[in-house]
Amino acid sequence: MQRTHTFNVYVPFIFLIALFLLTVVLCWRASIELLLNFTNDDAFFYLKTAANFATGLGSTFDGINPTNGYHPLWFLLLAGVYFFLNAFHPVSPEFFFRINFIAAFCMCLCASALVVQALRPIARVNNPQKFLLFFLFLIFICIRDVGLETHITVLLLAAYVYLVALEESRATSNMGTRAFVLAALFLARTDLLFTVIPLLIVLDFCLPTRCTFQKKIISYGFFALVVLSYYMLNFVLYGHLTSISGSLKNIFPEIRLVQNLTLFAENKIILARFLLPCIALGVFAVFLKTRTRSVSSNRRLDFTLLAMLVGGIAFCFLHLCFNADGIKGWYTGVPVFASLIIFTRMGLEPGVKNAWFTVFIVLYAAGYAYIDISRMTSTMLVPAYRYALDLNKITSPEARIFQIDISGVVGYFSERSVVNGDGLINSFEFAESLRNRTLENFLREKNISYYSTYTASAGVDGHGAPYYSDDRFYDYGGYLFSFPGDALIAGIPLHGTIPFLLFAFPWADINGYTPG
Repeated sequence: MQRTHTFNVYVPFIFLIALFLLTVVLCWRASIELLLNFTNDDAFFYLKTAANFATGLGSTFDGINPTNGYHPLWFLLLAGVYFFLNAFHPVSPEFFFRINFIAAFCMCLCASALVVQALRPIARVNNPQKFLLFFLFLIFICIRDVGLETHITVLLLAAYVYLVALEESRATSNMGTRAFVLAALFLARTDLLFTVIPLLIVLDFCLPTRCTFQKKIISYGFFALVVLSYYMLNFVLYGHLTSISGSLKNIFPEIRLVQNLTLFAENKIILARFLLPCIALGVFAVFLKTRTRSVSSNRRLDFTLLAMLVGGIAFCFLHLCFNADGIKGWYTGVPVFASLIIFTRMGLEPGVKNAWFTVFIVLYAAGYAYIDISRMTSTMLVPAYRYALDLNKITSPEARIFQIDISGVVGYFSERSVVNGDGLINSFEFAESLRNRTLENFLREKNISYYSTYTASAGVDGHGAPYYSDDRFYDYGGYLFSFPGDALIAGIPLHGTIPFLLFAFPWADINGYTPG
């Protein structure tokens, strides 16, 4: 019996190690094209900017314009890893991408281990089968958005949950460590400062703890110092308190809820990833109301999880209201992860019938699985990767390329100076040129060599081959780019439907200006 008990204790961790080894093998053996299905174009903003920073080019995506269009913690960690690897051998884009993939899985597995330790006292008996359901969620949820700040954020949330549980089980105080984790969480995703983080801080003052009020003030004083330092550093280096991406996307006090909800409803995957945590919130509220005994015995842990879930949902709602682009898929990472912990926590409660819990949780997991497996139908980044390789061959290392969209993948894998056209990983100078309608001056000053874009409109014949008229026109923020047919340098079809196009920039006519 004792041997069986010991085995059950280690089952979750054996499973973690097996997952880690499987991940390493798959990440190393899988093609780049396959791995691209689990990431986003914005992830490559991080990868290339971090690589440039680590090699001495500074905080820049294109090697031309300084930028702060990222959340700092993940950026600095990537730069450190790249610097370390590059010290031994030159790092190729593909190699660093694979390393990033493994790192994302490792963070998810570490988060899983922390959650297992945090929730183990609730079960009162070792029940590894229920914990394995949590890992099943992680497989489907956290393989998404590789390269973005989602995974480091998830790890820090798990660490915070673990510290709260540790305080309850050992009757100790980890106030200083929790404040440090919250500071790191802010640096991992700065806009959590307005939703998740304040809820956790308020909860800390509202619920009784073993920490004195004076120590709380000192600990959160450190947190406030980190926050102020971040904004002051931005102001000193860039002349603005916020990041360039936040500056471009933030439309406060204008409210764009109705318009964003329309786009939201059209994207069924993101809509589902938002609605499922809302379902979790309703179920957990009923659970807390009916389980009065569990509320009293695990009060702080339960309300910490509730604060994370409510804060995550509020985070998405704020972006729906004040973000010019609405919400992206990875914005749902916080509420999704919180809902996973909550469902696992409810299933571990003594008295919950295994059969009912298993049926419900399998249905819930199936919903998530369907949502995330549908990611495999996305094919945009694969041809962008192939286009980037072609771009590397047909342009010189000194070439400067202006690209409107999907500039992350193209800029990273082409190893060329690709200027990000939407401005999210560009400079405040570029953003000003858009606002003041002086983009032509910006392009002339930066000596842009090529214009790169793609089109989803008509332009493909019946056999899937792209065709081109004598002239091509692109309207970008009111700027009309006009190219004669012979200015086309390359056209790479996107699975026979969307061609990527590269034009010689001196042929362009922008608002009447022709670069010389």
